[in-house]
Amino acid sequence: MNRSLSAASAPSGFAELSDDEVRRYNATADAYYTRYADLEFEINKPFANYREAAMISYQIGLLLAGAKIGRAQKILDFGAGAGWLASMLHRLGNEIFLLDVSPAALDMARETFRRDLRNGAHAVGPHFDRYDGFQFPYAHEQFDRIVCFDALHHVPNPLCILGEMHRVLKPGGVVGFVESGERHAEFPAIRDCVA
Repeated sequence: MNRSLSAASAPSGFAELSDDEVRRYNATADAYYTRYADLEFEINKPFANYREAAMISYQIGLLLAGAKIGRAQKILDFGAGAGWLASMLHRLGNEIFLLDVSPAALDMARETFRRDLRNGAHAVGPHFDRYDGFQFPYAHEQFDRIVCFDALHHVPNPLCILGEMHRVLKPGGVVGFVESGERHAEFPAIRDCVA
């Protein structure tokens, strides 16, 4: 079965950077989490910013319903960052795999799980995995669900990554995305991060 996506099947607006550009771009993610990201802010999401708490909580509800998140599922959190969403999904009784290109982000995610003792009630997981920006370190058809919260627009090679999601998703599995929308780049906080 061919489980890859091609440029011809890509939604409009998707562009792939070269492999070297992807590597450079993904290195900036680790630099962000190492130099800029505030641990307390990142791990306290969705309640770290009172202006965004209601919107993010609403988006989480839509994601849970749309991706049909239940219990005892094997879930991949792609672009997991500091792991706040994965922590919530883990507490629902799911086996969680956090995947990110940034070792510093995964360190924050470990701290998120360490601080929240409610995660200790689950015997399976979490799993903190790094990928090289191209290929996920998982076998074919491994996950019941994949979630991607506000991360796809950071991916410099979306066709490759969507193909990997397709490859590791079980038949009948569901992928759920939350994205900020086309005006996201205009938010003052985002402009500050980019600068």
